[in-house]
Amino acid sequence: MAAVVGLTAAGPIELPGGGRFVMPGGYDVHSLINQGEPPVFPRQRQLDDVADLERQVLPVADDLGLTLYIDEKAAWGRPACRVFTWSHGAFRDRDSSCANPDDPELPFDAESEAAFTRVSDAIEHSGVNVHRIEKGGWGPGTSFHLRDSSWRWNWYYSYVPGTPADAPEEVRTETGLGVRLQVHVSGDWWFTVEPDD
Repeated sequence: MAAVVGLTAAGPIELPGGGRFVMPGGYDVHSLINQGEPPVFPRQRQLDDVADLERQVLPVADDLGLTLYIDEKAAWGRPACRVFTWSHGAFRDRDSSCANPDDPELPFDAESEAAFTRVSDAIEHSGVNVHRIEKGGWGPGTSFHLRDSSWRWNWYYSYVPGTPADAPEEVRTETGLGVRLQVHVSGDWWFTVEPDD
C-alpha cells in the first residue's frame, strides 16, 4: 500500500474537471523538460518589496561593502549555514555540514558577526523574506534572493544602477528548463523568476 501511495505521489495526479495536482515534494515529469509560464508576484507586491529593500537593506549592504550574504536556516538535522563576504573579508560557518576543509573563507569573528547581524536585522525590518544577497554573481547589480519552498522556481529582485529610463517592461529568455522572466519594477529595480535547476 505504501509503495502505491509513494509511486502515485511521485508524479502528478489528474483531477476531475481538468488540472493537475502534484504532491508536496513530488514533481510533474512534464515540468522537468519545461517548467511552463513563470509565476510572477502581483505588481503592488513588487513595488512594495523594492521600496522596502531600497530603504532598509540596500544602504546597509552598500555601507558594509557587501558582496555575498547567505543565511540558510537549520533544517532536517542540518545546522544553520551562513556565508558573508564584505569589505573586511570572507567568512563562513565552519561546521562540516556548511564548509569543506579547503573553503577559503575564515570562521566568523566578532566584527563579521556584528556586520552579518546588521544585514539580518535590516532584512527583518524590511519585511522582505531575503536569504541571499549577491553583488555581480547573478548578472549586473545586486540581487536579493527570496526564501521559498518551491523546487521549481527561483525569485529575486535585482538593483541595477544605470537602468535606462526606456528599459523594456519585461525580458523573456528561453533556457533549457523554461522561460526566465525579468520584469522592470521601477527605476533601477528588476524582479526575476526563473526555473530552478
